Amino acid sequence: RVTALTVEAAPLRQRPEDIPLLSRDLIAHHADTTGETPRELSSAALDVLQRYDWPGNARELENVVEGMLTAAHGRGALGVSDIPARIRRAARPARGELRVPIGVPMAAIERAAIEETMRFCDYDKPRCAVMLDIGLRTLYRKLDQYARDDRGE
Repeated sequence: RVTALTVEAAPLRQRPEDIPLLSRDLIAHHADTTGETPRELSSAALDVLQRYDWPGNARELENVVEGMLTAAHGRGALGVSDIPARIRRAARPARGELRVPIGVPMAAIERAAIEETMRFCDYDKPRCAVMLDIGLRTLYRKLDQYARDDRGE
């Protein structure tokens, strides 16, 4: 009689802190089976992998890491450019990162940049104005205009 062992774990998207260890194990396993020298993932690459939701869970991570290793045969550390474009595009933006779809009007891009910078600066308007390289009065004027636009005035 054979009894199967069932291991239940939260989805990978709920435990991104496991991605560095899982990736390191996948890379070591690849090196063991191919005889290649084990490589590392750069911290920037790990950051991108941790911001992706992994709908295919650990199996998807395994396939992505294997593909990265195969494509980067013989090179050093794996970087962000080694991550498939679909993963890079789908990863959540990092804190302070602004993503704008192609074709968005400049006024909307400007507003998104100002609002995201305000959040990044914890709504410290003088600091935000310095980061954006605009005058404080200009920042106040734009924020006032956005508020009026939101009210439909």
